[in-house]
Amino acid sequence: MSINIEENKSKIIELCKTIKRDGIDSLIEYLETSDYFTCPASARYHGSEPGGLAQHSLNVYDELCRLSKAYPEIEISDVSIIVMSLFHDLCKVNF
Repeated sequence: MSINIEENKSKIIELCKTIKRDGIDSLIEYLETSDYFTCPASARYHGSEPGGLAQHSLNVYDELCRLSKAYPEIEISDVSIIVMSLFHDLCKVNF
């Protein structure tokens, strides 16, 4: 699978801009100046290629959206899905 870094970056920033919380603009700026969009998700496992972290985060987003639709009795906001999926591996940035 070939990772389209620019496409992933655009999608993630678009999703982030739907978050109406203090500090989101600073977080977006941080992401844009870090290696979030180009670094791998792992050294040897899933997403071990350039852009793997952003791709992995989008994959988690897609899966959480799917699960949210499959289990409507579990109420979770769209913003919570975005925050959990896109930022669950922020500790890997600039590592």
